[in-house]
Amino acid sequence: MTEQSIILTRLLDKFENSKHLSDPGASRRRVMLRIDKKELPEYKYEDAAIRDAYNEAARMLEAKKMVQLEWVKGRPLLSAVALNLEQVTSSYVMLGKVHPKVQANHISALIDSALAEVSIPWIVAWKKDVCSAATEHLKIPSFCISTYTLLCDLLLSFQEYAALSGSITMRAFSIKCFSDTKYFERNIRDLFLRIAKKYDNALSFACEENNLGEKEQLAFLGIYARPEHYELAGNCLIRTQQGELNINASGRCGLALPSTLIDSITEIKMSSISRVTFIENKTNYDEYIASEKQLGELVVYHGGFLSPQKRRLFTLLANGAGAAT
Repeated sequence: MTEQSIILTRLLDKFENSKHLSDPGASRRRVMLRIDKKELPEYKYEDAAIRDAYNEAARMLEAKKMVQLEWVKGRPLLSAVALNLEQVTSSYVMLGKVHPKVQANHISALIDSALAEVSIPWIVAWKKDVCSAATEHLKIPSFCISTYTLLCDLLLSFQEYAALSGSITMRAFSIKCFSDTKYFERNIRDLFLRIAKKYDNALSFACEENNLGEKEQLAFLGIYARPEHYELAGNCLIRTQQGELNINASGRCGLALPSTLIDSITEIKMSSISRVTFIENKTNYDEYIASEKQLGELVVYHGGFLSPQKRRLFTLLANGAGAAT
């Protein structure tokens, strides 16, 4: 980096932390680097070569009307370098940078446009907060300050997630978004979950209550590392879009249902069921159906925290139980 670039970079850093950016016209203080307060530490005036190089660079910037200079009286030493606020845009152009206001407005427009058709509450809440911070306070997420790659990938993930009609495996979701089975997990998953945990109250509560890991958090949102399996034992009939499953035909052993099947279930007939027992632990379930299950009882192994597919299964069971009474 040249001496001119270093001087302008230091000045623009101070500009971005001042009211001149956040509230133009509200402050009359100058944006300046004071040498005696080490605000330009690169200016080592004891070293004649370094001092003269910075002096020359500062004079060149002054000639371009980008800065005003103050000198120590009677000595070839800079006292202060002040930014010319009327040439701020030119300073950003010279450094190859984008003015924070231009960048903030661009990012806000990009997010708003990409998520215009998305109605999932927690994604909408994130969009509202980020766009508001960008347009009102010129603050943008740290992950898109230097490049928009991660932001664009995140927005694509949000779009595809909002378009899902049911659950999906993480590998399939990654292929759907990026044509790569591992890209989502390696590059987007952590940020996706960090936002979801902050804006989805149900997920946040589930994490606090159950200390969910990353894969469990994604499963809560309907993205599975692998499909869940639920097991049912009892005299009930499951109707799907493809046909019927008679759970009673399996005897005391019961049947296992993958979570990917749940969306196609239209009804669970429970006319012969008078009691439903839910068991979280697989070993306890196996022991219970082998020795304690009663006639007229439906036993369900579900494996813990409430995921979207599990919620739908419970709703189907509740509807079936209600219809049977």
